Amino acid sequence: MNFLYIRFLAIGAIFLCIASSCINTSHVNTGFNWLVGDWERINNEGKEKTFENWIKLNDTLYTGFGFTLSELDTVFKENLSLFKLDKAWIFQVDGVNETPVDFVLQQTLERGFIAINEQNTFPKSIFYQLKEDENLQAVIANEEKEILFVFQKK
Repeated sequence: MNFLYIRFLAIGAIFLCIASSCINTSHVNTGFNWLVGDWERINNEGKEKTFENWIKLNDTLYTGFGFTLSELDTVFKENLSLFKLDKAWIFQVDGVNETPVDFVLQQTLERGFIAINEQNTFPKSIFYQLKEDENLQAVIANEEKEILFVFQKK
């Protein structure tokens, strides 16, 4: 009887160890919720004001709208999407070129990502990261040029 009891305890302990490692929340991807909100660029050039607004539609789709105002005129606008396609995450920019441009996420960070499209002239890479000071930093770049956007949540 003691042997059966000890065996039961050992199997139970093994099961608990396996179960607890499967639900370890430190390894769970919380998605891109850090991106959600209304953002205003704080490193604008001149009198222009740039904004991005992001919402979460579901766990695999975030949509954004970016625009720049000069005085009261809209001088730039783009529709942005971040979505999961099969096993890959795609960052899509629409409204700048004739057709939407997809950037494939190559790396995800705790509160950031790097997306690449080598076929696009500019940018070839897009980097987003929510910094420790809670400012959102975005960098668009190719081999020759880089533009830094620093946003503050409104």
